[in-house]
Amino acid sequence: MLEKIDEERLEFVRFWAKIVRETDPSYWSHQQKTLIDSVLKSASQDRGLYLRVKVIARKIHQVLRKRRTARSENKNSGRP
Repeated sequence: MLEKIDEERLEFVRFWAKIVRETDPSYWSHQQKTLIDSVLKSASQDRGLYLRVKVIARKIHQVLRKRRTARSENKNSGRP
């Protein structure tokens, strides 16, 4: 059963890759927005949950950016 799901998922990815390659961006980007909106709607996400997830994502991004900056500074200063 997992093989069938994986194959369906791969087929879906191939389908969208073909659309992206062969279709005007203004058209496929609208289609992608419609798809994403439907997925979010079907996942029963409400506005409050969306905003909480967005805040968490922003915090994660800030932490990752700080780590990247610290590594870069250490690398430039010769420290491990």
